[in-house]
Amino acid sequence: STQPLWRAQAGVAYEVDLFGRVAAGVDAATADAQQSAALYESVKLALQADVAQTYFALRRLDAERALYRRTVQLRSETLELVRQRYDAGDIDELDVARSRSALAAAQSQALAIERQRSLTEHALATLLGTTPAEFALDAAPIERLPVRIPAGLPSSLLERRPDIAAAERAMAAANARIGAAEAAFFPRLMLTGTFGYESADLG
Repeated sequence: STQPLWRAQAGVAYEVDLFGRVAAGVDAATADAQQSAALYESVKLALQADVAQTYFALRRLDAERALYRRTVQLRSETLELVRQRYDAGDIDELDVARSRSALAAAQSQALAIERQRSLTEHALATLLGTTPAEFALDAAPIERLPVRIPAGLPSSLLERRPDIAAAERAMAAANARIGAAEAAFFPRLMLTGTFGYESADLG
């Protein structure tokens, strides 16, 4: 004869970490999480460096643009003076052609600087997360600033670099995994228990 048997039970298991295998795994996972955080900071730092480099490149182009505009103005004035001397019969037409060619070269270089500045401004807008059409930066030629780096900087400054911190955390995770692998050679002690209730009737 057959009859149903109703059972309700729960099981509990616990592993005694005798040789540090579980602790080493936890340490490795913690180091991996810290490495991921350091890599995220490294990417942020790289983005900030790109923004700074693009900004200073833009300011350098502003200074070059101002220089070429001044150059075009001076070449125009020079061409006017050369034409006056030519009209007076002091020089020949070759000097006028040379002056005109120098003016055209300066104008061409000025246009190239304008184009390069526009491209750099668009790149800066992209790095800042906005569209180039919505971003505009007024011209402001950068001035030279004296920078003095003191001698004997402590090596602890290197620990602030996210890429170095990420490499150090990766090494710590690898060391923790070595400990977990060594602990796997030893026996594992598991404590298990089961408790519950059995009945021929559901109630």
